[in-house]
Amino acid sequence: MMRFAKLTVAVLTVLIFSSFLTTDLLAQTGTISGTILDTEGKRVPYVNVTATNTATGEDRVGITGDAGTFKIEMLASGTYKLTTSVQGFVMPDVPNFTIGDAETKQFNFTMTMTTSERMLRKTWPFFNWAEGTWIGNAIRNHQYPFAVIEVVHLFGLTLLLGGIFLMSLRLFGFIMRDMPLSQVARQLGWISFLGLVVMVATGVPLFASEALKCYSNNMYWYKMAFFFPATIFHFTLYRKVTRSDSSQPFMRGLTGFLALFLWFGVAVFGRAIGYF
Repeated sequence: MMRFAKLTVAVLTVLIFSSFLTTDLLAQTGTISGTILDTEGKRVPYVNVTATNTATGEDRVGITGDAGTFKIEMLASGTYKLTTSVQGFVMPDVPNFTIGDAETKQFNFTMTMTTSERMLRKTWPFFNWAEGTWIGNAIRNHQYPFAVIEVVHLFGLTLLLGGIFLMSLRLFGFIMRDMPLSQVARQLGWISFLGLVVMVATGVPLFASEALKCYSNNMYWYKMAFFFPATIFHFTLYRKVTRSDSSQPFMRGLTGFLALFLWFGVAVFGRAIGYF
């Protein structure tokens, strides 16, 4: 009985001592908190805020909630730098600040929306509308249409790239040297044009069936960043150079290179959409 009483006293002593020690340790740490707004005054959720101890390199991270506020606790006294990270916005960092024992500091940020994010937000209503069109719903709600249209789309892409590839080889002077450039362009041009028409005709319903997925997929935007310049280039400089027998070798080579670069960029990022 005496042994049990002594053990109980010992355990209670340890618990009491630990509680005082824990309280003392907590009193030695600081806290930072704050609110993050955009330029319209709206609170921004899901922003990573990192406080890095410049002496030890230790990081402590806080994330803004739905209310756009963050809180980072248990910061040992010292000098820190504060960095923030969120897609689509640029925010100023705090290169260094000091925090003392049991000190609380408030940091409020106003972040600037990037040009690309602003463009994305403005195009959202169009993507939302496309997703709800009858053709988008019809493709999504049936098993085979998407696969069939995708096969035809790839066939159009093959025609386009095949014509562009052969024409570029002629522009480089690797094949069909005995034929005038304009004659080669007439024979291959219809293949490329047909491929482009098939691509666009099938690409529109494919896009409508997964418009919101495309909206949030960077690969789609990269594809469009290649597609529109490639199309403009195809019907302007490319057409002018390939249909002229008097164009300079340098201009021919440059035209062939740009055609390959732009259209193969469309193909690469287009295929990447399904993997990201």
